[in-house]
Amino acid sequence: MPVIPVAVFEFKVEKAEEIRDATQISFIVKPIGTPIVKLSSEHKDFRWITKQELNNFEISKETRKVILKAFKLINIHDLQNEE
Repeated sequence: MPVIPVAVFEFKVEKAEEIRDATQISFIVKPIGTPIVKLSSEHKDFRWITKQELNNFEISKETRKVILKAFKLINIHDLQNEE
């Protein structure tokens, strides 16, 4: 699977000590071997989830939309590779 771009959107990060603009760039890749996830100091956690688990998380509408689009693109890519 090549790198598949999903979406780019901008948003504001509002904390007590700062307000800043941020850009989320989302893409799909297939890891080689066992993935090792290293988070930057800006992040506190990660999860591998299924589409059915998506509603269990409090995330923005924009992020939810991107994740659903990613699941759809993965399905399309998998179907094309079956042919």
